[in-house]
Amino acid sequence: MILINEPMKFVIVGSGQEYKKAVQIVVEQQLTNVALLGKMPFEKLPEMIAASDMCLGIFGHTEKAARVVPNKVFEYIAMNKPVITADTKAVREFFTDGVDMTMCASADAASLAEAIRKVQKDAASCARIAQKAYERSCAEFAPAPIVKNLLKSPLLS
Repeated sequence: MILINEPMKFVIVGSGQEYKKAVQIVVEQQLTNVALLGKMPFEKLPEMIAASDMCLGIFGHTEKAARVVPNKVFEYIAMNKPVITADTKAVREFFTDGVDMTMCASADAASLAEAIRKVQKDAASCARIAQKAYERSCAEFAPAPIVKNLLKSPLLS
């Protein structure tokens, strides 16, 4: 438990396949800086994201984790939040570490902890990174630019 004594709180929303394991770890390790909220209505997620200082993406070392950028990452950047996620080929298709995203090694707790500390300690830099991602989101990932690109597709010609 690398960040157990750090002055930060982790709020985890969702009840996916690892939820029961997460609950077990929180209870066994008596983690007082972790709150597991379980499944939450979709309408409440923007409020949770807005209240966060930073948001976490995907960190697994699986084939799927290596080839996707989860929707939640796009939701976070659309809300102008600093995002930390694993450095994967899929993420690098869209983002650059230190420019519009903070990346860490996949399935590496120490690397993730280091990235979290970095974001926490340098709020001004992380706000600039979040702003770059937000601007990119508006320019490339919002519905209008996506539809515009689709209409230019040779498949529609």
